[in-house]
Amino acid sequence: MKFKIKVRNCYTSWEEEYVENISEKDIDIFASDLIANFNRTLRPGEEPREYLGYTVLDNAIKHEWEKVNPYTLFDRNKRQYDKFKCKNCGVTGKRYTLGGEIVLDREYGAKKYRYCNWKISKE
Repeated sequence: MKFKIKVRNCYTSWEEEYVENISEKDIDIFASDLIANFNRTLRPGEEPREYLGYTVLDNAIKHEWEKVNPYTLFDRNKRQYDKFKCKNCGVTGKRYTLGGEIVLDREYGAKKYRYCNWKISKE
C-alpha cells in the first residue's frame, strides 16, 4: 500500500511517503513504531518527532520477489544476473547487482506492473 504520514517536530511539520506490504488498518501501528524508534535513537541536536496521521495514496503493494534460477546467469554482454518472479502476480524481472533493484522484464514495462496486482497473474 502506498501512503504518506504527517510528522512534526518543534519547528515544522512535513509528510513522508512509504510503500509497504501492510493493510490500511496497520498503517497507524507502522507509523507510530517508526516515530517511536526514531525518538528512542535521537542523536545530539535532533528534535523528537510526533506522528500526526496518514493518508492512503493508493493500494499499491510491493512485489514479493522469489529467485527462480539456482545459480547466477550471464547475458550476451557477459553481465551476471539473477531471474526473479513475484510470488503473487507472476511478474518477472532481473537483478544485475547483489542487493540491487530488480528490473522488470520488457513485457512488464507498463506502469501498471510497477506494483503487485494479483489480478494479472499468469498462472
